[in-house]
Amino acid sequence: MGPEASARLFDAAAADDTAAVREALASGIDPNIRDSHSSTPLIAATIGGAARAVAELLAAGADPNLADARYGTALHYSAIGGRPDIVRALL
Repeated sequence: MGPEASARLFDAAAADDTAAVREALASGIDPNIRDSHSSTPLIAATIGGAARAVAELLAAGADPNLADARYGTALHYSAIGGRPDIVRALL
C-alpha cells in the first residue's frame, strides 16, 4: 500500500465516511497503520468526532490502546473532545 492509499483511510476516518473506510480496509490497508506523527486512523476518527468510522475501525481490528507521538490515545482524544458516545465505544 502506498502513502496515498493510507492517506485516504485517514481522511475517510476523520470525515466519518464509512463507505470509504470500508473500501480502504477491504483493499488491505492495516487499520493500525501509522502516519508521520504515529497517529492511527482511529485517532483521526476520534479527533474528528466520527463515531461511525470509529465503529468501523474497531470492527476491523483497530487497537484503541495505540498512542501517537504525543502519547495521546483514541480514548484520550475522545474524552477531551467531549464525545461520550465515542468514549463508550472505545471502552
